[in-house]
Amino acid sequence: MASQFFLILLSTSLAGLLQAEGNVFLKEENANKFFGRTKRANSLFEELKKGNIERECYEERCSKEEAREAFEDVQKTEEFWNKYVGLYQKASVSVWTTGSPGSGGLLEWCLWTGLCCPPFLAAVKRRYTNGDQCKPNPCHYGGMCKDGIGTYACTCLDGYEGKNCESVILKYCKLNNGDCDHFCKPVKNGVVCNCARSYVLGDDGKSCIPTEPFPCGKIQVKRKKRSVDSFDKSTSEHDGKPSELFNNNGKSLESITSTTDGPNLHPQNGTKAPKGTENDPKTNMSPNLNVRIVGGNDCKLGECPWQALLINEEKEGFCGGTILNEFFILTAAHCMNQSKTIEVVVGEVDREKEENTETMHVVDKIFMHNRFVLATYDYDIALIKVKEPIKFSKYVLPACLPDVDFANDILMKQKSGTVSGFGRLHERGRVSTKLQVLEVPYIDRNTCKLSSTAMITENMFCAGYDNVTKDACQGDSGGPHVTKYKDTYFVTGIVSWGEGCARKGKYGVYTKVLKFQTWLKRTLRQNS
Repeated sequence: MASQFFLILLSTSLAGLLQAEGNVFLKEENANKFFGRTKRANSLFEELKKGNIERECYEERCSKEEAREAFEDVQKTEEFWNKYVGLYQKASVSVWTTGSPGSGGLLEWCLWTGLCCPPFLAAVKRRYTNGDQCKPNPCHYGGMCKDGIGTYACTCLDGYEGKNCESVILKYCKLNNGDCDHFCKPVKNGVVCNCARSYVLGDDGKSCIPTEPFPCGKIQVKRKKRSVDSFDKSTSEHDGKPSELFNNNGKSLESITSTTDGPNLHPQNGTKAPKGTENDPKTNMSPNLNVRIVGGNDCKLGECPWQALLINEEKEGFCGGTILNEFFILTAAHCMNQSKTIEVVVGEVDREKEENTETMHVVDKIFMHNRFVLATYDYDIALIKVKEPIKFSKYVLPACLPDVDFANDILMKQKSGTVSGFGRLHERGRVSTKLQVLEVPYIDRNTCKLSSTAMITENMFCAGYDNVTKDACQGDSGGPHVTKYKDTYFVTGIVSWGEGCARKGKYGVYTKVLKFQTWLKRTLRQNS
C-alpha cells in the first residue's frame, strides 16, 4: 500500500513540474530532484587514480586537461577533443533553440542533462568509443577516410562517389573516357558521346557502330603475334591558312625543289649540324637529322592499312603518309621539298613483290601549313589531295582523325603509339623494301626537351626508347603515328625528325596532330 501511495505522489509531482515547464523535458535542477548519481570525481582518492576517458568524459563533462590525462598523448587528445566539444556544442545549440536535444540522440541527452545512468552509458560507449573507424580504410578507389565518433567520412577522388566511394561516375570524361567508345563531351547532367567519321552512335549512347564496310581505324585482318614490345593540355589551335603549292596537271614541282637538312642543332646561332649529317648524294636522302624504322617488324598486308608511300620522279619512295579519307593523305611539310613530282602509292607492303593490292595515285593539290619553319621543323604538317578517290578494302583504309580533347586526354595518355614506314633499317643502312611497324612509348615532355639541343616546340612530342635500338629512321618521314583505343586506331602524330636513328638517349620527334585539328578540318572541308 505504501509503495502504491509513493507512485501516486511521484506521478502527481511530475505532472505539476511538466505543466510548469511547458515542455516534455525537464531542466537539470528539477530532474535532479528525482534522479541522482554519484560522480566518480567525488569518490575517495579519485584524483589519485589513473585518468580514464569513460570516467572523465562520458560519465560526466570533462575538461581538456582531464582528457589529456586520460589519453596521455597530445595527438589523441586533440583528435578526441575536437569531436567531443563539437558534439557538446551541437547539443547545447539544439537545447538553446528548441528546449530539447537535437538529432544527436543519446549522447546529446547525456551531455545536456548529466543524467546518464549505467544502461545509457553502455550504449553511449558502444556507439562512440569503438575505435578508429578508418582502420581498415572503408573508402574505395583511393578515397581518403576521416574518422569520427561512431562514424567516418570518405573524401572521394575525381570520378567516384558514394559513402565509401564505391560508385564510378561515368559522366566524367577523363575517367575511362566517360565509357564512350570514341569522343566524350561533358554536359550539365552527364556526358555526350560522339563517334569518328564512318561510325554512328549506338542505342546505348556510348558505343560506335560502323556505317561503312571499311570504317576508319579498324584493322580487318587477323594480326599474327610477334615480338613487338607493348607496354600539357593546351587548347590553342593553329589556324594558319594552308599554302596550296600546285596543281599537278602534267607540270613538275619546280617551286619546291629545294632539299631539307632537318632542324639545325643550333638554329639560334646558325651553326651547322655535326659532321656526318650531310646529305647522302648516293641516295639523295636527307641527313640523320632529317625525319627518320629501326628494330621494327614486317607489317603484313592489312596490318597497316592507312600507310601511304610518296614516290618521286625516279619512282623511289622518299616519305610516308597517312590516309585520312578517299582523297586526302596526311604527311610532313618538309617532305614537300624533296622531289619535283610526287605520286602516292597505297596498299603497298613489299616494294619487290606484287600483292595486287597496290594502287598509284596522281597528286592533284598539296596544302602545306603556311607557318612551316624549315630551320626548326615547326608546323611540320601538310595535306596531299589525289585526283582519283582511293578505293578502300580490308588492306587499304583510313586512320581515324580524333577530336582535340580525346587526343589530349585519352590517346596521348596511353602507354605507346605505333609508327610504320619504308625507311632505313638502321642509321646509314639500306632502305627497307618491306613495310616496317614498331610500337614506341610516349615520352614525358621534360625528358623529351632535355634529350636534344634542338628546339622541341609545343607542336612536337617525343616517342621511342632511351637505350634500345628501335626507332624511326630516314625515309619514314611524314609517316603515320597512330594510337589504339578500344580496337580503333587514331592519328596522333607525323614522323618528323630525329638526331640519328635509335641513338642512345635520343628519341623520335613527331608533329603533334591534335594541335592542328582546326587547320585540318577546315582544309578538308573547303577542298572536298
